[in-house]
Amino acid sequence: MKLMNKIATATLAASVLAGAGVVDAATTATANIAVSVTVQSNCLFTGGAVAATYVPGAGAVTANNASALTVACSPDTVTPSISFGAGLTGTIAQRLATTTGGGSLQYNLYTAAGGSILGNGTTGVTVAVTGSTIAAPKAVPVYITVPDNATNQVLAAGTYTDTVVATLTF
Repeated sequence: MKLMNKIATATLAASVLAGAGVVDAATTATANIAVSVTVQSNCLFTGGAVAATYVPGAGAVTANNASALTVACSPDTVTPSISFGAGLTGTIAQRLATTTGGGSLQYNLYTAAGGSILGNGTTGVTVAVTGSTIAAPKAVPVYITVPDNATNQVLAAGTYTDTVVATLTF
């Protein structure tokens, strides 16, 4: 039993002596990180709808949606433009809305009541959007005019629809 005590004492003493001579010194090093962020021009573009109620023989009708399109760009120095397609049928000069029964209704889209036809720049005009920012999106009104068709077109009652693609270029 006395022998075991000496072995334990020697082991304990060796452990204490081994730890006593070691100094744990912390060291530091530094390095630089180069940070670069490229901000690209970007615009958010949302579409809406414009609708009118037309009564044949009652004359042409014009209606508008003051926020048919909205544009928000960053940075605000970007001046995007919007071009407008012909729709599913017809041409830019004379767009056509159709009904499920196969009938078609002439209409067109304008910059304002009595303004220019919205188009692609070759036929009709494009719209330049200035001052739009992410914080303050710009509303772009679109006007629809349905001409008085009583003399040249027989229209069935119903809903006539079309889809015109508006393209934002920035």
